[in-house]
Amino acid sequence: MSGSPRRIAIVGQTDDRIARHLLQVASASGVSASILPLDGSVPIAFDGEAWLVAGEELSAFSGFFLRSYPAPAARSFADEAQVRGQEIAEAMRQQLERSHLALSSLLDLERQGRRFVNPPSVVAGLDYKPLQLATFQAMGVPYPRTLITNFPPAVRAFEADVGAVVAKPVAGGAEARLLGSVSDAALATIAHSPTIFQERVEGADIRVTVVGQEILSAVEIASETLDYRSGEAYRAGLAEYRPHALPAEIADLCRRITAGLGLVLAGIDLKLNPRQEYVVLEANSGPVYLDIEMKTGAPITAAIVRALSEGQP
Repeated sequence: MSGSPRRIAIVGQTDDRIARHLLQVASASGVSASILPLDGSVPIAFDGEAWLVAGEELSAFSGFFLRSYPAPAARSFADEAQVRGQEIAEAMRQQLERSHLALSSLLDLERQGRRFVNPPSVVAGLDYKPLQLATFQAMGVPYPRTLITNFPPAVRAFEADVGAVVAKPVAGGAEARLLGSVSDAALATIAHSPTIFQERVEGADIRVTVVGQEILSAVEIASETLDYRSGEAYRAGLAEYRPHALPAEIADLCRRITAGLGLVLAGIDLKLNPRQEYVVLEANSGPVYLDIEMKTGAPITAAIVRALSEGQP
């Protein structure tokens, strides 16, 4: 960074394991780093000239690791049944205000040319799963046959055409479920809640972690469940990761997906079906990679620090 001290901000909660580990790796590399939580009641301000968080001017940082920022949704309550609708509405309003200010600060810093892993404009866009799937289509990325709708008869026709169907929430945040023997009455509830329906792809679960154009890790995740995140071993932190040798064309595909989506860090989920064909399920802009790094030695965090402090992985 030509003469200026290297200083990066880790945007996330102070008790987050990935944020704390990145702080340690950065410090060991001689890079000054700080964790900046934007959520909660931490003071945040814009005075017309500078963005400030907890008394820190954000312009003092040259790079930002975007671990988390306030979502535009209300905080949860300990007992929803005891909370009046007016209180919930007020909490939603407060959270929306906080989210707009925090995201504005990050987007402005991106506009100024600060380095991000990952850029907030990209992360915000990838939160829209249908948009990501449409982008895959435009890029020629192989992904499962898909229907996104709130029209139950269309879902039944799709199911009759493809067979086993997996249902996923449009906004993410929940595990995939088999449509299976869902009754027509239960399926009718999607009229008010559009859902992603995809052909089920059998086969091994592969997670590829990319930083820049470098593939830092490709592992098969041992699992006997539809969504490996729901497995008991994974939930208990006992997931087993087996190194997976990607064919050159699939490695290139993962690099192309990362670049095409505008990401620096990507966690790409693949399925390797019984015909030995790779199918892309999704690309995550905030992958939970630390368990893979700790168990396999993949230098993912070090690559992130380099990308932020040197501008290249």
